[in-house]
Amino acid sequence: MDYVVYGPSIECERLEQLHDFLSPRGWQPDGTFDKNEPGYILGPETCWEYEGSFESEAFHRLDDVTPAPLECRFSFTDWGSADGVRVDSFGAYRGCGEHDIRAIFVPDGEHFYERLAEVLDAEERRARAADVRALMECRVFGACGVAFAS
Repeated sequence: MDYVVYGPSIECERLEQLHDFLSPRGWQPDGTFDKNEPGYILGPETCWEYEGSFESEAFHRLDDVTPAPLECRFSFTDWGSADGVRVDSFGAYRGCGEHDIRAIFVPDGEHFYERLAEVLDAEERRARAADVRALMECRVFGACGVAFAS
């Protein structure tokens, strides 16, 4: 059994399984992590982004300003082993009640991928339908901007 030897402890096989589960659904690694020869991610802190967020509309992303896409990553215990997956909803960092990013935890265990699929089905549908322009207007001119500033 191979393990990632830096950062939190995780089996390489778990990284590859999650990658193989997410990729056909339209998820891509965020690009900041090294890949091995077959294209699998090497880092346990990898974050996958849902490319269908905001109807796949392209826009320049600025941290803390523009909306974040739907994201998925391993969740780790205090002692550094993976205990499930965290799905972060699309939205605005420290946004208003409607647009704030929500963390949804899917714990390891029996039927893990079935439970993750249920969460992703709902969140992917919401992310695809989200209007990036409305989110940006709320961040600059509306309640998201007020929430971020406080």
